Amino acid sequence: MGSYAFLRIGVIVIACFVVFVASPTSQTLRLDIRVDSVIADIGQTSVLLPVYLDNFEDTVAGFTFWFRLASPDLCSLRTEVVSLGTLVESWPALTCQSVVGNGTDVRVSGTSAPMGFENGIAPQSQGAPLVYLVFDVKEPSLFFQLDNVDVELISSFSQWFGVWDQTGQSIGVTHDTVPDSNLYRCTVWDGDECVDWQQVSLPPYDSVEYVDRITSVLDTSEVHIAGGNIDVDELPCGDINGDDLVDLSDLIALVGFLFLSGDPPHSAWAANVNGSPDQAIDLSDLTHFVNHLFLGGPGVQCY
Repeated sequence: MGSYAFLRIGVIVIACFVVFVASPTSQTLRLDIRVDSVIADIGQTSVLLPVYLDNFEDTVAGFTFWFRLASPDLCSLRTEVVSLGTLVESWPALTCQSVVGNGTDVRVSGTSAPMGFENGIAPQSQGAPLVYLVFDVKEPSLFFQLDNVDVELISSFSQWFGVWDQTGQSIGVTHDTVPDSNLYRCTVWDGDECVDWQQVSLPPYDSVEYVDRITSVLDTSEVHIAGGNIDVDELPCGDINGDDLVDLSDLIALVGFLFLSGDPPHSAWAANVNGSPDQAIDLSDLTHFVNHLFLGGPGVQCY
């Protein structure tokens, strides 16, 4: 083999080494926290939304996460979680509460007890969900727009976001020193001298004091966060029995519900075929449906 061939092999080896060293891998992360994406139907209740946690280096023995719906008019979060079959199934301390209320958000906290290596989540990835959030899909209102709903994981508030190891130390959080200002307004003057003052948050003020404040900052190079999505399937208006079709079987289901103590509609929204503002399901819907199916009447219009 000539010297040129040896030189070429050497260049290739060096290039591969540089690429290997420069290319980031998932192991550079300490935590990967992500909300899954799911599909649900109008009116569906108790739908489970998985939240995943990959901890590549540290044992996780505690966490607090705050989840928020971007479109709360379509879905609502319950103040409960499902832990069966999750990474924290054996944890005795899981709490779930709303910060804002009205089904728009939920804050979930968990701690292994006693806090220690053997009770926490050992380093793992691509495993079972951390927890399942629980949500309901609302029945549409008159001016309802079918849409997707983003589920956000808020990390900008340290009191509502954090992950701890078995020693109680925060994972992926650094501390930064930032300048802060304190404003003071004089309330009693003795000539040109201020003898009494109060601290204020807005002008006007007479003096200002600059101090250094230590604040917690999430290190995004160590912790990756991703929100999820709820995709609500559009249910056909008039699909009363839930088979994704609008036909005679739906009319039979409506008659059974109204007069024969039959099963309720698969969706109250889909059964309001005349689009009445009060969304009541009554004889007027049946009349409208018969006219549409057999007499060439106007189409169904659930909203």
